[in-house]
Amino acid sequence: GDFLYGSTLFDPKKNPEIFITPHLADDEDKTVHEYKVHTVSLDSYFVDKKIDFVKIDAEGSEGKIIKGMVKTMAANPSIAIVAEFVPTYLEGNDTNPNAYLEFIKKLSLPIFVLDYRGLAPLRKTPKSGVDLVFTKRDLRKLKL
Repeated sequence: GDFLYGSTLFDPKKNPEIFITPHLADDEDKTVHEYKVHTVSLDSYFVDKKIDFVKIDAEGSEGKIIKGMVKTMAANPSIAIVAEFVPTYLEGNDTNPNAYLEFIKKLSLPIFVLDYRGLAPLRKTPKSGVDLVFTKRDLRKLKL
């Protein structure tokens, strides 16, 4: 439809404050449709596979995806993960942003912020959208 920013798991009628195009919440765009898709955890998909890098941009489902790849991370200790972090999207998907970051820390994965200046250690919970990097790799050797 007129929503040019990507697909989402959010229902714009239930979460109109998240959307840039408010007419979606008012049912004005009749070209928007709902599709049900089959999903699997990364742990079940990548059984016995070597994984070096994962990019996650899932409109607030990042926490659920990370929880579904704990075995994959354990089996691939040098994995690097870049994940979008948008607090309002996470909250809209029943994920507490602080709890999400604490879960990452419990996995012993250092957390870095990725922006136009490069990588920097995460000091506090971001209030707005950023890209985060989780990795045990030596960042001097990591090429992004």
